[in-house]
Amino acid sequence: MFFTKLLNLLPPSIVRFIGNSSFANLTERQRIETWIVIEKPQELDLQPDSYYYCGLQLKIVPSSPSWNWFVYDGRGIDLIDCGTEPTEEAAIASAKKWIDDFLSDEVIA
Repeated sequence: MFFTKLLNLLPPSIVRFIGNSSFANLTERQRIETWIVIEKPQELDLQPDSYYYCGLQLKIVPSSPSWNWFVYDGRGIDLIDCGTEPTEEAAIASAKKWIDDFLSDEVIA
C-alpha cells in the first residue's frame, strides 16, 4: 500500500523507468521472458494481432522468409517504427529493444 502511494506521487516518466528497469533485470536473470503493460485498456483499441509493450502496440507479421515487426503508438493509429528479422523471436526481441531504447531517451524531470 505504501509503495503504491509513493509511486502515485512520482511523475509517470520516472515510474515507467523504474518499471522498465525492473522488468529488464528480471529478463536478464531469466525469471521472465516477456511482459506486457496495458494502460487503460478500456479506452485503447488494439491493431489486429497486436499486443501492448510498455504502453506501445507491437505487431509481428510473418513474411517469407523473414518476420516483420511494427511499433505503433498506444492508440494503434500512428506507425512509429518497423523492421525485419530472420526469426519471430528475433523480431520480437528487436522490436522490444527499439521500444526500450525509445523510452530510455525520455527526459526525466
